[in-house]
Amino acid sequence: MDFEGSLSPVIAPKKARPSETGSDEDWEYLIHSDYHRNIEFHVFAKALQLEPVEVPISKDDNQQAFNLDSTALLFSHIPAIFYVLHLTYEELKLNTLMRDGIRSLVTLLLQLARCLVVLYTMQSLG
Repeated sequence: MDFEGSLSPVIAPKKARPSETGSDEDWEYLIHSDYHRNIEFHVFAKALQLEPVEVPISKDDNQQAFNLDSTALLFSHIPAIFYVLHLTYEELKLNTLMRDGIRSLVTLLLQLARCLVVLYTMQSLG
């Protein structure tokens, strides 16, 4: 038996990179690759018996003005609240009995993420 050849399809060898750190383009390529979209999601989704969650996006979402009251009691705690709710979301994904509550939490997390973008933009501008 010939062990020199491989049974897998022939793949052209890649050239070695001069740097081991990679770049942002490498990350973008990986995220947008067919492998990431198809294989990665399906393996984990099937293992955890998850269904894809689609958040409705209206045409006005990008233009919607957020009214953030910087004097509100919990305004400065929005990042911590987001983090805790995200951890709760991750825990609920693992609990098959709590799957129905995830959709509401995803919508809330999406809104908080948008608020965080506005919050950090306001802080960076100054």
